[in-house]
Amino acid sequence: MIGELGALHRWLALVMLMLLETGPVAAAPGGVERLRLPAGLAIEVYASGVSNARQMALSDSGVLWVGSRDAGVVSAVLPASGAEPRRVMTVARGLEMPTGIALFGGDLYIADISSVYRIRDADSRLAERLAGGSPLRVERVYDGLPRDTHHGWRYLRVDREGRLVVAIGAPCNVCDRDADGYAQIVRMRPDGSQREVLARGVRNSVGFDFEPGTGQLWFTDNGRDWLGDDQPSCELNRIVQPGQHFGFPFCHQGDLLDPQFGQGRRCSEFVAPVARLGAHVAPLGMTFWRGSVVVALHGSWNRSRKSGYKVVRVVLGSDPAQPVLRVEDLVSGWLDGQTAWGRPADVLAMPDGSLLIADDQQGLVYRLFERQP
Repeated sequence: MIGELGALHRWLALVMLMLLETGPVAAAPGGVERLRLPAGLAIEVYASGVSNARQMALSDSGVLWVGSRDAGVVSAVLPASGAEPRRVMTVARGLEMPTGIALFGGDLYIADISSVYRIRDADSRLAERLAGGSPLRVERVYDGLPRDTHHGWRYLRVDREGRLVVAIGAPCNVCDRDADGYAQIVRMRPDGSQREVLARGVRNSVGFDFEPGTGQLWFTDNGRDWLGDDQPSCELNRIVQPGQHFGFPFCHQGDLLDPQFGQGRRCSEFVAPVARLGAHVAPLGMTFWRGSVVVALHGSWNRSRKSGYKVVRVVLGSDPAQPVLRVEDLVSGWLDGQTAWGRPADVLAMPDGSLLIADDQQGLVYRLFERQP
C-alpha cells in the first residue's frame, strides 16, 4: 500500500490527459482579492471545479476528499506534482446529498441522507484508478438513517474507537421529535450497532469537531426560523457528558423560550451554548485551529438584511466553565452589499498550519495561510 501511495505522484502526469473526470485549477470567480483578512494572513485558491464543495477530509498522502450536497457527488483533489496543478476527480456519483466525509484506518466513509458508505483503502484504490484501473467501489455499510431531506444532510466524524459520529436534524422548522430519534447527535459502529445518543435538543448541526486534549465534542447548531430578523441566535455548543440536552425545541440560544414549545419550561433545564454566532447565519463546518474554534457561516436565507457569509474565529480562554472570550471575523467579503458571491461551508486545519475553506456556491477550496515577511 505504501508503494502504491508513493507512486500516486509519478502516475499523475502520465494519465492526466486520459481522465475525463478531472479538471485543472482555474482562476477564482470574483477573485480572492475581494476577501478581507486579519493582518499577517493571506489567502489563495487551493482548488477549483470541486462540485458544490462541502465537508472535507485530508488523507495521509495529501488527497483531499470532498463531499457535496446538491451535486450528489464525492470529489478527490489530487496533490500537486511538480509543475502540475492540482486536479479534481469525481469518484462517486448519484448519491443523495453526500455531505458527510470522514477517514479512518485508510477507509473513506460517506454519509448521505439515509445511508453510510465506505471506500476501502481509498488512497490505494484512487492510485489504481489513476493508473487506468476500474472505478472506485463504493459499498453501503448502513442504511438506517432517517430519509427526511428537511435538515437531513449529514456531517461526519470518526472518534478514536472508530465509531461514526453523525447528526440527525429535526425534520421541521420547530417540532418535538426526540422520541423518534430526531434533533440528536449520535455515535455508532459503521454498521449501525452500539448506537449511543451524545446530544439531544440539537435542531440542525452541520459541523462538529473533537477538542484537542480533552476530546470533548464541540458542534454548531442552526437556530429556528420565523421569530424575526435578530432572534434566535445560532449556536456553538460543547458536550461535556453524553446525553446532555441543548434546548431545542423548548429553549433557544440559552435564554429564549419558544412561544409554542416553551410553555411550562425553563431555559435553566438545558445546556446553554458556549457562544452565540448570530441570528440566521447558518453555521456549518467547524474545526480547532491555532488555539481557537473556526466556524464557516454559510449565510442567511430568510432575513431582511443578509447575515453570515464569512468565516469567524471563536477565541478561547483558560476558564473551562466559560471557555469563549470573543467571536471575531477571520475571513469576510463574500457578501457584497446584499449580493453573496460565495458561501463558506466547511473548514479544515492542515498539517502545515494553514486552513482550507470550502465554498459550495463557487465550487472552490481556498487556503488561508500566514503571510511571509
